[in-house]
Amino acid sequence: EEERRELEKFGETKMYEISAWSVSMAYDLDAYETTSLINVSTETINQTSLSNGEIYNPDAVYGFIIDMVGEKTMLALNRIFQEELTVFASEKPVTIEGISYQPGALLLRKLGNPKNLPDILCEIAHEIGINIQGVNTGKPDHGSYLGAPTFRLLRQPRLAMFYGSPLNYTSTGSMWFAIDNQLGIPHSLYTLDGLNGMDLTQFNVIILPSSWGPMGDRIGNYGKSKLEEWVENGGTLILEGGSAAWAADTSNSFSSVRLRRQSLDKLSDYDRYLKRELAAEAPEVDTMALWHPDKVVKKTDNGKDEKEGKSKMSKEEIEDYEKWQRRFRPRGVIMQADIEKEHWLSFGMSDKLPIIVYSRNCFLSSKPVNTIVRFTPKENSLRLSGLLWPEARERWAGTAYLTQERKGRGQVIMFAGSPNFRAYTYGTRQLLINAVLYGPGFSSYSAPYER
Repeated sequence: EEERRELEKFGETKMYEISAWSVSMAYDLDAYETTSLINVSTETINQTSLSNGEIYNPDAVYGFIIDMVGEKTMLALNRIFQEELTVFASEKPVTIEGISYQPGALLLRKLGNPKNLPDILCEIAHEIGINIQGVNTGKPDHGSYLGAPTFRLLRQPRLAMFYGSPLNYTSTGSMWFAIDNQLGIPHSLYTLDGLNGMDLTQFNVIILPSSWGPMGDRIGNYGKSKLEEWVENGGTLILEGGSAAWAADTSNSFSSVRLRRQSLDKLSDYDRYLKRELAAEAPEVDTMALWHPDKVVKKTDNGKDEKEGKSKMSKEEIEDYEKWQRRFRPRGVIMQADIEKEHWLSFGMSDKLPIIVYSRNCFLSSKPVNTIVRFTPKENSLRLSGLLWPEARERWAGTAYLTQERKGRGQVIMFAGSPNFRAYTYGTRQLLINAVLYGPGFSSYSAPYER
Protein backbone atom coordinates (compact mmCIF):
# COMPACT_ATOMS: atom_id res chain seq x y z
CA GLU A 1 0.00 0.00 0.00
CA GLU A 2 2.87 2.38 0.78
CA GLU A 3 4.53 1.61 -2.56
CA ARG A 4 1.27 2.14 -4.44
CA ARG A 5 0.70 5.50 -2.74
CA GLU A 6 4.25 6.60 -3.56
CA LEU A 7 3.81 5.68 -7.22
CA GLU A 8 0.40 7.26 -7.64
CA LYS A 9 1.06 10.45 -5.69
CA PHE A 10 4.69 11.21 -6.55
CA GLY A 11 5.56 8.90 -9.45
CA GLU A 12 8.47 7.58 -7.37
CA THR A 13 9.23 4.25 -5.72
CA LYS A 14 10.13 3.26 -2.17
CA MET A 15 11.75 0.07 -3.43
CA TYR A 16 15.53 -0.15 -3.53
CA GLU A 17 16.05 -3.75 -4.56
CA ILE A 18 14.43 -6.51 -6.55
CA SER A 19 11.03 -7.77 -5.38
CA ALA A 20 11.54 -11.44 -6.29
CA TRP A 21 14.05 -14.04 -5.21
CA SER A 22 14.08 -17.70 -6.21
CA VAL A 23 17.21 -19.79 -6.66
CA SER A 24 15.39 -22.39 -8.77
CA MET A 25 13.97 -19.73 -11.12
CA ALA A 26 17.22 -17.76 -11.37
CA TYR A 27 19.11 -20.94 -12.28
CA ASP A 28 16.16 -22.27 -14.36
CA LEU A 29 16.07 -25.53 -12.40
CA ASP A 30 13.23 -27.99 -11.84
CA ALA A 31 11.98 -27.70 -8.26
CA TYR A 32 9.49 -29.50 -6.07
CA GLU A 33 7.80 -28.59 -2.80
CA THR A 34 6.25 -30.49 0.06
CA THR A 35 4.11 -29.43 3.00
CA SER A 36 5.26 -32.33 5.19
CA LEU A 37 8.54 -32.96 6.95
CA ILE A 38 11.05 -35.27 5.28
CA ASN A 39 12.86 -37.72 7.55
CA VAL A 40 16.05 -38.80 5.78
CA SER A 41 19.66 -39.33 6.80
CA THR A 42 21.99 -36.48 5.77
CA GLU A 43 25.69 -35.83 5.60
CA THR A 44 27.76 -32.67 5.22
CA ILE A 45 29.31 -31.97 1.80
CA ASN A 46 32.50 -29.94 2.04
CA GLN A 47 33.57 -30.01 -1.59
CA THR A 48 32.29 -30.95 -5.02
CA SER A 49 33.96 -32.20 -8.17
CA LEU A 50 33.03 -32.20 -11.83
CA SER A 51 31.45 -35.29 -13.27
CA ASN A 52 33.76 -37.44 -15.34
CA GLY A 53 33.72 -37.11 -19.10
CA GLU A 54 34.75 -39.79 -21.58
CA ILE A 55 35.32 -40.18 -25.30
CA TYR A 56 33.55 -43.29 -26.55
CA ASN A 57 34.70 -45.08 -29.69
CA PRO A 58 37.89 -43.00 -30.11
CA ASP A 59 38.78 -44.94 -33.28
CA ALA A 60 35.53 -43.86 -35.01
CA VAL A 61 35.68 -43.77 -38.81
CA TYR A 62 33.52 -40.71 -39.54
CA GLY A 63 33.83 -38.27 -36.64
CA PHE A 64 32.65 -37.28 -33.16
CA ILE A 65 29.46 -35.76 -31.70
CA ILE A 66 29.00 -33.73 -28.51
CA ASP A 67 25.36 -33.53 -27.50
CA MET A 68 23.72 -30.23 -26.48
CA VAL A 69 23.50 -30.49 -22.69
CA GLY A 70 23.73 -26.79 -21.83
CA GLU A 71 26.68 -25.05 -20.22
CA LYS A 72 29.16 -27.92 -20.65
CA THR A 73 28.52 -27.96 -24.40
CA MET A 74 29.25 -24.23 -24.45
CA LEU A 75 32.52 -24.73 -22.55
CA ALA A 76 33.49 -27.53 -24.92
CA LEU A 77 32.70 -25.38 -27.97
CA ASN A 78 34.85 -22.54 -26.66
CA ARG A 79 37.76 -24.98 -26.18
CA ILE A 80 37.22 -26.37 -29.68
CA PHE A 81 37.51 -22.85 -31.09
CA GLN A 82 40.73 -22.30 -29.16
CA GLU A 83 42.13 -25.52 -30.64
CA GLU A 84 41.19 -24.18 -34.11
CA LEU A 85 39.21 -27.30 -34.97
CA THR A 86 36.54 -27.41 -37.67
CA VAL A 87 33.17 -27.88 -35.99
CA PHE A 88 29.56 -27.98 -37.16
CA ALA A 89 26.28 -27.59 -35.21
CA SER A 90 23.07 -29.47 -35.88
CA GLU A 91 19.98 -27.33 -36.46
CA LYS A 92 17.67 -30.33 -35.92
CA PRO A 93 17.53 -33.38 -33.64
CA VAL A 94 19.24 -36.43 -35.09
CA THR A 95 19.60 -40.09 -34.10
CA ILE A 96 22.62 -42.05 -35.28
CA GLU A 97 23.85 -45.50 -34.29
CA GLY A 98 21.05 -45.73 -31.74
CA ILE A 99 21.89 -42.49 -29.88
CA SER A 100 19.72 -39.34 -30.07
CA TYR A 101 21.18 -35.82 -30.09
CA GLN A 102 19.49 -32.48 -29.47
CA PRO A 103 19.56 -29.38 -31.72
CA GLY A 104 22.82 -27.55 -31.09
CA ALA A 105 24.84 -30.78 -30.89
CA LEU A 106 28.41 -30.36 -32.15
CA LEU A 107 29.88 -32.45 -34.96
CA LEU A 108 33.61 -32.77 -35.63
CA ARG A 109 34.34 -34.75 -38.79
CA LYS A 110 37.71 -36.47 -39.05
CA LEU A 111 38.02 -35.07 -42.56
CA GLY A 112 39.19 -31.48 -42.24
CA ASN A 113 40.58 -31.85 -38.72
CA PRO A 114 44.08 -32.85 -37.49
CA LYS A 115 45.03 -36.52 -37.18
CA ASN A 116 45.30 -36.25 -33.40
CA LEU A 117 41.65 -35.13 -33.14
CA PRO A 118 40.72 -38.01 -30.75
CA ASP A 119 43.53 -37.02 -28.37
CA ILE A 120 42.42 -33.37 -28.34
CA LEU A 121 38.79 -34.33 -27.72
CA CYS A 122 39.78 -36.78 -24.99
CA GLU A 123 41.52 -33.94 -23.16
CA ILE A 124 38.45 -31.68 -23.56
CA ALA A 125 36.12 -34.46 -22.32
CA HIS A 126 38.16 -34.98 -19.17
CA GLU A 127 38.72 -31.28 -18.54
CA ILE A 128 35.05 -30.26 -18.84
CA GLY A 129 33.37 -33.47 -17.76
CA ILE A 130 31.36 -34.05 -20.93
CA ASN A 131 30.88 -37.22 -22.96
CA ILE A 132 31.93 -37.32 -26.61
CA GLN A 133 30.68 -40.06 -28.91
CA GLY A 134 32.55 -41.37 -31.94
CA VAL A 135 30.45 -42.35 -34.97
CA ASN A 136 31.39 -44.62 -37.86
CA THR A 137 28.94 -43.34 -40.44
CA GLY A 138 27.23 -40.15 -41.56
CA LYS A 139 23.96 -41.99 -42.25
CA PRO A 140 21.40 -41.38 -39.47
CA ASP A 141 18.71 -43.64 -38.05
CA HIS A 142 16.43 -40.58 -37.99
CA GLY A 143 17.05 -37.01 -39.14
CA SER A 144 19.53 -35.46 -41.54
CA TYR A 145 22.71 -36.97 -42.90
CA LEU A 146 25.74 -35.65 -41.05
CA GLY A 147 26.89 -33.98 -44.27
CA ALA A 148 23.57 -32.18 -44.85
CA PRO A 149 23.19 -28.35 -44.84
CA THR A 150 21.34 -28.65 -41.51
CA PHE A 151 24.81 -29.05 -39.98
CA ARG A 152 26.08 -25.47 -39.99
CA LEU A 153 29.77 -24.64 -39.98
CA LEU A 154 30.58 -22.58 -36.90
CA ARG A 155 33.04 -19.71 -36.88
CA GLN A 156 35.06 -18.62 -33.88
CA PRO A 157 33.69 -15.38 -32.40
CA ARG A 158 36.06 -12.43 -32.69
CA LEU A 159 34.37 -10.44 -29.97
CA ALA A 160 34.40 -6.77 -29.02
CA MET A 161 32.40 -5.34 -26.11
CA PHE A 162 31.81 -1.70 -25.24
CA TYR A 163 31.96 -0.26 -21.72
CA GLY A 164 31.99 3.09 -19.93
CA SER A 165 29.52 6.02 -19.86
CA PRO A 166 26.65 6.06 -20.73
CA LEU A 167 26.59 2.25 -20.53
CA ASN A 168 25.21 0.71 -17.35
CA TYR A 169 28.15 -0.57 -15.29
CA THR A 170 26.08 -3.33 -13.63
CA SER A 171 24.92 -4.60 -17.02
CA THR A 172 28.44 -4.34 -18.41
CA GLY A 173 29.97 -6.04 -15.39
CA SER A 174 27.63 -9.03 -15.35
CA MET A 175 28.02 -9.57 -19.10
CA TRP A 176 31.79 -9.19 -18.93
CA PHE A 177 31.91 -11.65 -16.01
CA ALA A 178 30.12 -14.30 -18.08
CA ILE A 179 32.39 -13.82 -21.09
CA ASP A 180 35.70 -13.41 -19.29
CA ASN A 181 35.42 -15.39 -16.04
CA GLN A 182 32.77 -18.03 -16.56
CA LEU A 183 33.50 -18.97 -20.17
CA GLY A 184 36.91 -17.52 -20.97
CA ILE A 185 35.99 -16.26 -24.43
CA PRO A 186 38.76 -14.07 -25.94
CA HIS A 187 37.53 -10.49 -26.39
CA SER A 188 38.49 -6.82 -26.67
CA LEU A 189 37.05 -3.86 -24.73
CA TYR A 190 36.33 -0.40 -26.15
CA THR A 191 34.56 2.75 -25.01
CA LEU A 192 31.81 4.26 -27.15
CA ASP A 193 34.01 7.33 -27.64
CA GLY A 194 36.41 5.09 -29.56
CA LEU A 195 33.77 3.71 -31.94
CA ASN A 196 34.40 6.16 -34.76
CA GLY A 197 38.10 5.31 -34.90
CA MET A 198 37.73 1.52 -34.59
CA ASP A 199 38.48 -0.98 -37.33
CA LEU A 200 35.33 -3.07 -36.98
CA THR A 201 36.36 -5.54 -39.70
CA GLN A 202 38.57 -7.43 -37.22
CA PHE A 203 35.46 -8.50 -35.29
CA ASN A 204 32.42 -10.64 -36.15
CA VAL A 205 30.53 -10.16 -32.84
CA ILE A 206 29.97 -6.85 -31.02
CA ILE A 207 28.12 -6.45 -27.70
CA LEU A 208 26.50 -3.22 -26.52
CA PRO A 209 25.41 -3.62 -22.85
CA SER A 210 22.48 -1.68 -21.48
CA SER A 211 22.76 2.09 -21.00
CA TRP A 212 21.72 4.44 -18.20
CA GLY A 213 20.32 7.00 -20.61
CA PRO A 214 20.23 8.15 -24.27
CA MET A 215 23.04 6.82 -26.45
CA GLY A 216 22.34 8.65 -29.68
CA ASP A 217 24.60 11.64 -28.97
CA ARG A 218 27.51 9.44 -27.91
CA ILE A 219 27.26 7.09 -30.90
CA GLY A 220 26.37 9.81 -33.41
CA ASN A 221 25.21 9.42 -36.98
CA TYR A 222 28.65 8.33 -38.15
CA GLY A 223 28.91 5.65 -35.47
CA LYS A 224 25.43 4.40 -36.28
CA SER A 225 26.24 4.20 -40.00
CA LYS A 226 29.48 2.41 -39.20
CA LEU A 227 27.68 -0.23 -37.09
CA GLU A 228 25.01 -0.68 -39.77
CA GLU A 229 27.60 -1.23 -42.49
CA TRP A 230 29.47 -3.71 -40.30
CA VAL A 231 26.29 -5.71 -39.61
CA GLU A 232 25.28 -5.69 -43.28
CA ASN A 233 28.69 -7.14 -44.14
CA GLY A 234 28.09 -10.16 -41.91
CA GLY A 235 28.51 -9.03 -38.29
CA THR A 236 26.45 -10.16 -35.30
CA LEU A 237 25.42 -7.21 -33.10
CA ILE A 238 24.07 -8.05 -29.63
CA LEU A 239 22.24 -5.34 -27.67
CA GLU A 240 20.51 -5.42 -24.32
CA GLY A 241 18.17 -3.21 -22.33
CA GLY A 242 18.81 0.50 -22.94
CA SER A 243 21.00 -0.22 -25.97
CA ALA A 244 18.20 -2.29 -27.48
CA ALA A 245 15.85 0.64 -26.77
CA TRP A 246 18.23 2.91 -28.72
CA ALA A 247 18.11 0.53 -31.69
CA ALA A 248 14.30 0.28 -31.53
CA ASP A 249 13.73 4.02 -31.15
CA THR A 250 11.88 5.42 -34.17
CA SER A 251 14.37 8.29 -34.37
CA ASN A 252 17.07 5.72 -35.19
CA SER A 253 15.15 2.82 -36.76
CA PHE A 254 18.30 0.72 -36.47
CA SER A 255 16.01 -2.25 -35.83
CA SER A 256 12.53 -3.21 -36.99
CA VAL A 257 11.61 -3.93 -33.37
CA ARG A 258 9.67 -1.07 -31.82
CA LEU A 259 9.23 0.44 -28.37
CA ARG A 260 5.66 0.03 -27.19
CA ARG A 261 5.34 3.65 -26.11
CA GLN A 262 6.16 4.76 -29.68
CA SER A 263 3.73 2.34 -31.31
CA LEU A 264 0.49 3.00 -29.47
CA ASP A 265 -1.37 3.62 -32.72
CA LYS A 266 -0.33 0.17 -33.98
CA LEU A 267 -1.08 -1.95 -30.92
CA SER A 268 -3.97 -3.63 -32.69
CA ASP A 269 -1.64 -4.62 -35.55
CA TYR A 270 0.84 -6.22 -33.16
CA ASP A 271 -1.98 -7.86 -31.25
CA ARG A 272 -3.31 -9.35 -34.48
CA TYR A 273 0.14 -10.66 -35.42
CA LEU A 274 0.62 -12.16 -31.95
CA LYS A 275 -2.68 -14.01 -32.20
CA ARG A 276 -1.65 -15.46 -35.56
CA GLU A 277 1.71 -16.49 -34.14
CA LEU A 278 0.10 -18.27 -31.20
CA ALA A 279 -2.54 -19.91 -33.38
CA ALA A 280 0.13 -21.25 -35.74
CA GLU A 281 2.12 -22.73 -32.85
CA ALA A 282 -0.76 -24.46 -31.09
CA PRO A 283 -4.07 -24.31 -32.99
CA GLU A 284 -7.12 -24.75 -30.77
CA VAL A 285 -10.79 -23.92 -30.79
CA ASP A 286 -12.12 -21.89 -27.87
CA THR A 287 -15.63 -23.27 -27.66
CA MET A 288 -16.70 -20.75 -25.03
CA ALA A 289 -15.65 -17.87 -27.27
CA LEU A 290 -17.31 -19.62 -30.19
CA TRP A 291 -20.72 -20.32 -28.63
CA HIS A 292 -20.87 -17.99 -25.60
CA PRO A 293 -18.77 -14.89 -26.36
CA ASP A 294 -20.81 -12.83 -23.92
CA LYS A 295 -19.39 -14.87 -21.04
CA VAL A 296 -15.70 -14.30 -21.88
CA VAL A 297 -15.59 -10.60 -22.82
CA LYS A 298 -13.62 -8.59 -20.23
CA LYS A 299 -15.43 -5.62 -18.71
CA THR A 300 -14.09 -2.33 -17.45
CA ASP A 301 -15.13 -0.76 -14.14
CA ASN A 302 -17.92 1.16 -15.84
CA GLY A 303 -19.31 -2.03 -17.34
CA LYS A 304 -18.22 -1.29 -20.90
CA ASP A 305 -16.32 -3.68 -23.12
CA GLU A 306 -12.64 -3.05 -22.36
CA LYS A 307 -11.57 -2.98 -26.01
CA GLU A 308 -14.51 -0.78 -26.91
CA GLY A 309 -13.53 1.65 -24.16
CA LYS A 310 -9.93 1.90 -25.37
CA SER A 311 -10.90 2.26 -29.00
CA LYS A 312 -12.81 5.44 -28.11
CA MET A 313 -9.81 7.04 -26.41
CA SER A 314 -8.12 9.91 -28.25
CA LYS A 315 -4.44 9.75 -29.18
CA GLU A 316 -3.60 12.08 -26.29
CA GLU A 317 -5.56 9.91 -23.84
CA ILE A 318 -3.81 6.74 -25.06
CA GLU A 319 -0.38 8.38 -24.66
CA ASP A 320 -1.30 9.60 -21.19
CA TYR A 321 -2.50 6.11 -20.24
CA GLU A 322 0.77 4.59 -21.47
CA LYS A 323 2.75 7.13 -19.43
CA TRP A 324 0.65 6.24 -16.39
CA GLN A 325 1.28 2.51 -16.90
CA ARG A 326 5.06 3.06 -17.07
CA ARG A 327 5.00 4.25 -13.44
CA PHE A 328 4.21 0.68 -12.41
CA ARG A 329 7.03 -0.99 -14.34
CA PRO A 330 8.46 -4.30 -13.09
CA ARG A 331 11.21 -3.76 -10.52
CA GLY A 332 13.05 -7.03 -10.22
CA VAL A 333 10.02 -9.24 -10.94
CA ILE A 334 10.37 -12.81 -12.23
CA MET A 335 8.05 -13.23 -15.21
CA GLN A 336 7.26 -16.21 -17.40
CA ALA A 337 8.25 -16.31 -21.05
CA ASP A 338 7.61 -18.70 -23.93
CA ILE A 339 10.50 -19.89 -26.12
CA GLU A 340 10.47 -20.58 -29.85
CA LYS A 341 12.20 -23.97 -29.82
CA GLU A 342 12.87 -24.15 -33.56
CA HIS A 343 15.47 -21.38 -33.57
CA TRP A 344 19.19 -21.76 -32.96
CA LEU A 345 19.20 -19.14 -30.19
CA SER A 346 17.10 -21.54 -28.08
CA PHE A 347 19.59 -24.43 -28.24
CA GLY A 348 19.65 -26.24 -24.89
CA MET A 349 16.51 -24.50 -23.60
CA SER A 350 13.08 -25.78 -22.57
CA ASP A 351 9.86 -24.22 -23.89
CA LYS A 352 9.31 -21.99 -20.81
CA LEU A 353 11.73 -19.64 -19.07
CA PRO A 354 11.63 -17.51 -15.88
CA ILE A 355 13.07 -14.05 -16.58
CA ILE A 356 13.91 -11.38 -14.04
CA VAL A 357 12.79 -7.97 -15.30
CA TYR A 358 13.82 -4.53 -14.05
CA SER A 359 12.93 -2.12 -16.83
CA ARG A 360 10.45 0.41 -18.17
CA ASN A 361 10.97 -0.51 -21.85
CA CYS A 362 8.52 -2.87 -23.58
CA PHE A 363 9.37 -4.13 -27.06
CA LEU A 364 6.96 -5.05 -29.87
CA SER A 365 7.96 -7.29 -32.75
CA SER A 366 6.47 -8.93 -35.82
CA LYS A 367 7.80 -10.46 -39.02
CA PRO A 368 10.35 -10.23 -40.54
CA VAL A 369 11.81 -10.08 -37.01
CA ASN A 370 12.21 -13.50 -35.36
CA THR A 371 10.90 -13.43 -31.79
CA ILE A 372 12.68 -16.24 -29.96
CA VAL A 373 11.54 -15.42 -26.42
CA ARG A 374 8.25 -13.67 -25.71
CA PHE A 375 6.64 -12.89 -22.37
CA THR A 376 3.56 -15.04 -22.10
CA PRO A 377 0.48 -13.29 -23.49
CA LYS A 378 -1.64 -14.83 -20.72
CA GLU A 379 -1.79 -12.06 -18.12
CA ASN A 380 -2.79 -14.43 -15.32
CA SER A 381 0.32 -16.58 -15.92
CA LEU A 382 2.82 -13.75 -16.38
CA ARG A 383 3.91 -13.22 -12.78
CA LEU A 384 6.01 -15.99 -11.21
CA SER A 385 7.48 -14.11 -8.25
CA GLY A 386 7.64 -10.55 -6.97
CA LEU A 387 5.46 -7.45 -7.13
CA LEU A 388 3.82 -7.06 -10.54
CA TRP A 389 1.11 -4.39 -10.71
CA PRO A 390 -1.96 -4.98 -12.93
CA GLU A 391 -0.86 -2.03 -15.11
CA ALA A 392 2.45 -3.77 -15.76
CA ARG A 393 0.77 -7.10 -16.47
CA GLU A 394 -1.37 -5.51 -19.14
CA ARG A 395 1.58 -3.67 -20.67
CA TRP A 396 4.13 -6.51 -20.69
CA ALA A 397 2.00 -9.53 -21.61
CA GLY A 398 2.94 -10.77 -25.09
CA THR A 399 5.89 -8.37 -25.55
CA ALA A 400 9.28 -9.49 -26.87
CA TYR A 401 12.26 -10.40 -24.70
CA LEU A 402 14.70 -11.79 -27.30
CA THR A 403 14.62 -11.00 -31.01
CA GLN A 404 16.82 -11.75 -34.00
CA GLU A 405 16.59 -10.06 -37.36
CA ARG A 406 18.57 -10.15 -40.56
CA LYS A 407 20.27 -7.02 -41.75
CA GLY A 408 22.09 -7.52 -45.04
CA ARG A 409 24.45 -10.47 -44.55
CA GLY A 410 24.51 -10.04 -40.76
CA GLN A 411 22.08 -9.93 -37.87
CA VAL A 412 20.92 -7.87 -34.91
CA ILE A 413 20.11 -9.72 -31.66
CA MET A 414 18.27 -7.78 -28.95
CA PHE A 415 17.50 -8.58 -25.30
CA ALA A 416 14.83 -6.55 -23.51
CA GLY A 417 16.87 -6.80 -20.30
CA SER A 418 20.11 -8.17 -18.91
CA PRO A 419 20.42 -11.90 -19.76
CA ASN A 420 23.04 -12.33 -17.02
CA PHE A 421 21.32 -10.15 -14.41
CA ARG A 422 23.59 -9.80 -11.34
CA ALA A 423 25.56 -12.77 -12.80
CA TYR A 424 23.16 -15.32 -11.28
CA THR A 425 20.40 -15.77 -13.89
CA TYR A 426 21.82 -18.89 -15.53
CA GLY A 427 18.64 -19.62 -17.49
CA THR A 428 18.74 -16.46 -19.58
CA ARG A 429 22.55 -16.49 -19.64
CA GLN A 430 22.34 -19.57 -21.89
CA LEU A 431 20.65 -17.36 -24.52
CA LEU A 432 23.55 -14.88 -24.38
CA ILE A 433 26.12 -17.66 -24.75
CA ASN A 434 24.24 -19.07 -27.75
CA ALA A 435 24.25 -15.63 -29.36
CA VAL A 436 28.02 -15.23 -28.92
CA LEU A 437 29.26 -18.74 -29.74
CA TYR A 438 26.74 -19.80 -32.40
CA GLY A 439 26.03 -16.34 -33.81
CA PRO A 440 28.85 -16.05 -36.39
CA GLY A 441 27.97 -19.45 -37.86
CA PHE A 442 24.22 -18.89 -37.81
CA SER A 443 24.18 -15.35 -39.17
CA SER A 444 22.15 -14.94 -42.36
CA TYR A 445 25.46 -15.04 -44.22
CA SER A 446 27.66 -18.08 -43.61
CA ALA A 447 29.84 -19.38 -46.43
CA PRO A 448 29.74 -23.22 -46.50
CA TYR A 449 33.42 -23.76 -45.77
CA GLU A 450 34.62 -20.44 -44.35
CA ARG A 451 36.40 -20.83 -41.04
